[in-house]
Amino acid sequence: MGKRHPQKNTAAHIETTMTQQRMRIRKNLGQLMQETSRQTYTVNIHVLTTEEMAAEIVSTIRTTGMARSDAIRHILKTGLAQIKKEP
Repeated sequence: MGKRHPQKNTAAHIETTMTQQRMRIRKNLGQLMQETSRQTYTVNIHVLTTEEMAAEIVSTIRTTGMARSDAIRHILKTGLAQIKKEP
């Protein structure tokens, strides 16, 4: 049997490990998205918004770092939840 070399925790090794973990996470997310894609629907909507709504979308994107479509989806969900609460 050969000598065992202790694993070095160099910055390069740590970066490689993190990259491998990221790739594994992306792969798992991809599988999860494929599994749930049967329940996901894409709706293309062209919306004329008020200046206030446009400002809200831009503000959401800037404060959360969300993509534009995610920010719009978030605002729509929030608004829908609010409407459902109202009598």
